[in-house]
Amino acid sequence: MRPTDQDRHGGNIYNRQIRYDFSSNINPLGIPAFALKKLQDEAVRCERYPDPEYRELKTSIARMEQVPQEWVICGNGASELIYALPRALAMRKERPVRALIPQPSFSEYERAVQAAGGHAAAFLLKKENGFRITEDILDELTPDIDLLCLCNPANPIGNRLDEALLAKILRQCREAQIVVLLDECFLPFCEDYESASGKRVIKEYPQLFVLNAFTKIYAMPGIRLGYGMCSDIMLLAGLREQIPEWSVSQSAQTAGTSIAGYRIREPRWDYMRRTRELIREQREEMAGKLRELGMQVFPPTADFICFYSRIPLFEELEKAGILIRTCGNYRGLTSGYYRTAVRNPEENRALIREIDRIVKTAGKDRSLEPGQEGENCG
Repeated sequence: MRPTDQDRHGGNIYNRQIRYDFSSNINPLGIPAFALKKLQDEAVRCERYPDPEYRELKTSIARMEQVPQEWVICGNGASELIYALPRALAMRKERPVRALIPQPSFSEYERAVQAAGGHAAAFLLKKENGFRITEDILDELTPDIDLLCLCNPANPIGNRLDEALLAKILRQCREAQIVVLLDECFLPFCEDYESASGKRVIKEYPQLFVLNAFTKIYAMPGIRLGYGMCSDIMLLAGLREQIPEWSVSQSAQTAGTSIAGYRIREPRWDYMRRTRELIREQREEMAGKLRELGMQVFPPTADFICFYSRIPLFEELEKAGILIRTCGNYRGLTSGYYRTAVRNPEENRALIREIDRIVKTAGKDRSLEPGQEGENCG
């Protein structure tokens, strides 16, 4: 089966015979056992409406992230907040917003701006720079820009923003009154999360909106819980007006409060240590194996790896029951670019074995020559 528009995100395993899903980047340790038990114990509460102001959850997240409670907002996944932000800005400015988005990047930033009637300008990143954001972006941060969308670590490439450059970007955006969406949904997989997160400077930069989620790091994408942190109270009020009542379900409030509460009590939580160690070790091993197989691997920093293959992989891997993320539909990339999650050792070895088989077969089989996969892959 060729990738379709429905594959613009990972996790589309439906109507497919998939054994191993590498297309979505979820913690391979799974949802914490105590949070799952809490969900099971409180299933009876589904008979009630959830707290529309999610007060207990918001208090727990604020304590976990060490920010004031009034600076926290939650949504039905990070995506709901991504879509709400340009709508809130359009309401405040009484006109459609103009956004600047470094590309390649997560497609929902552009879709969210367009859905709000705005215009998304692409700042194309260069392959020769490893698709890294450079100081050239400062020339684009002019007063006619309303919103800058950044992802750290970047999706799908996996590189990190230079801290000194981020500081320059934030200062210039403050002067130009540009709101900065800083998506850190993959940053908790990095060991320096606490010192690297933009939450440290949201008081200094009120126009900074730091986005995070329980989805990836706590392996609960089916529950949907994202949150943002910002010191601009008026911006947060505008965001709340764009989010439906009871957007954060009872299950999401239960799981989120349970996990945040545990992290507060156990700052050296073993689950986080094991997660980061597993990801670091397996990521390095997988990247090395992919390079040995002739792939161009972009240095990874989170729980996924972006690489380029001259040999088409998607369809052959799917035949073997393995799903990876094709990246040909990312602006600035072409067919041949792929993103794979870092899973547990058994699954990772299965992926590498299948890619090894495909590479060896390609040397004998003309049907697997480069260029066989369509450009409009997802």
